Amino acid sequence: MQTVSGPDAKSHDWAEGAGTFARALDNLGQGARTRVTRSNMRALVPIAELLRGRAPRWRLVCATVDAEPDPQCPRLSMAIPRVLHAAATAERAGIVVELEGFPRCLLGPWARLAVAAAPRELPERCGPCSLRPDCPGVDAAYLKRYGDAELRPATSSTTGDISSQPKRRR
Repeated sequence: MQTVSGPDAKSHDWAEGAGTFARALDNLGQGARTRVTRSNMRALVPIAELLRGRAPRWRLVCATVDAEPDPQCPRLSMAIPRVLHAAATAERAGIVVELEGFPRCLLGPWARLAVAAAPRELPERCGPCSLRPDCPGVDAAYLKRYGDAELRPATSSTTGDISSQPKRRR
């Protein structure tokens, strides 16, 4: 999959290097991959629109941190609504969407788009969550900086049928 970090040359090239946007657009046959960051999370819907008719698949990847909180790693509570809006936009355009590394409890009905990711921390709060067996968790550095209050452990009565798509607003 080809990395696409922005909907235009200026934003993509800032993240990936000068002159890489045109090459990225020429190599979308296998699909696109976007690491969701503070810099591009507001541009995810325009990226989805850019990919219409160009990429058959789009993987949105939750930014991770290694030891210290990455300044590009967005708060989950701010990124998830934008990720889900972009996913809906891409699906309406016929693009197969995959969500990698996002805590399942925050995806709601869109958890059906989640793909396997390297396991990370599952805080104590996640203990009773019915989605825990398939959840990648959250980076330890993220939890140290922001805590786990954003996580919403699911129970069998709150998860319902996670394979159904939410209804579109009119």
